[in-house]
Amino acid sequence: MRPDPLSPPGFSPHVSLQFLDDAGVLFRADTKQLYALNTTGTFIWCQLEEGLAPEEIAPLLQQSFGLDAAQAAACLETALSQWRSLGLFRDTENAPRQPEPNPDFEVGYFRLLEMPFCLRASSAMLREQLAGLLAPLADPNPCKDAALDILVDERDRVLKIGNEDAEICDDVNQIVPMIKAGLVRLALERSNDALAFHAAGVSLKGRCLLMPGASGSGKSTLTAALVGAGLPLLGDDTIVLTDDFQARPMPFAICLKSGSWALLQSRFPRLALQPTYCRMDGKYVRYLLPPDPKRWIDPSSRQPVGWIVFPSHAPQAKSRLEPLPRPEALRRLMQDCYPLGAGLDAAKVAQLVAWIREVACFELRFSALEDAVEQLCGLAARS
Repeated sequence: MRPDPLSPPGFSPHVSLQFLDDAGVLFRADTKQLYALNTTGTFIWCQLEEGLAPEEIAPLLQQSFGLDAAQAAACLETALSQWRSLGLFRDTENAPRQPEPNPDFEVGYFRLLEMPFCLRASSAMLREQLAGLLAPLADPNPCKDAALDILVDERDRVLKIGNEDAEICDDVNQIVPMIKAGLVRLALERSNDALAFHAAGVSLKGRCLLMPGASGSGKSTLTAALVGAGLPLLGDDTIVLTDDFQARPMPFAICLKSGSWALLQSRFPRLALQPTYCRMDGKYVRYLLPPDPKRWIDPSSRQPVGWIVFPSHAPQAKSRLEPLPRPEALRRLMQDCYPLGAGLDAAKVAQLVAWIREVACFELRFSALEDAVEQLCGLAARS
């Protein structure tokens, strides 16, 4: 049952008000979002903070802003409804009580960047699928009290945090890709690191080989082939850099689109047995878990970036690994860059430029996976 828009709200601990001239700005710390309030909205919010009930605020709106009773009620109802929909406060009387986590539904305890979480799903089949997707993120010593409780509701095809819907999809076959995308988004929102890149990464001689690239460039296929050659996986589509520009892993099982399945079948015979899912963009995918747990990267580890390689699959072309000027490499890198935490400023950009001066940058055009893997594994010998 939806709460009455005029029922008393309970304030979210994440939201704070700052005054700006004759209006206000709300900051939601958990999502790092700002919301501008006009003068009337700021007045209503302040009265709520003072403990006044909505029926007590309506007459004050009439007195302070010259509104009639109907206008004041409409103004108040609009503000409260909008703030509820944005999650700026929670209802204490009308919200359903969140059930205690059911341990029988647990997939397990995991950690992604700074986000410890317990994932639950009511279907045994889905729990098995998620256990494979998230196995490299398993937290061996979880602090259960600090873990975010996340529930996958298959009936409604929704990812829930507490009483809030964090992600939703249209079809049951999209649930697993939705969960991965939702977990990445939530972790990045909570991260205090510097930057996130749309890139794959593997560990080569203790350093990160970073491979940025747009969808269709072949980076996930190449990443899987490198993992098959024995290189530990840092991540197949998102790599995070700390404030001192160390790479942090986000090692889910590798997401592989249908065009790569035949190319990788000889390396990973079990790939044909994996479930097929439909991503939100309509692409059909399977998830490949790196086969050797001994080579899974510790999610809490940090590695310096040794190389940046921009891969590009070019059928029938001879594989070539060529040096790339650093200004061009930086330009391409920033096309798929997402500032985290406080974002970029002049000092951070200066650090970024200083960092890339020490990183070897290349462009890789490849046709045969064998040739590409050989050339990339040979990078360590060049250093």
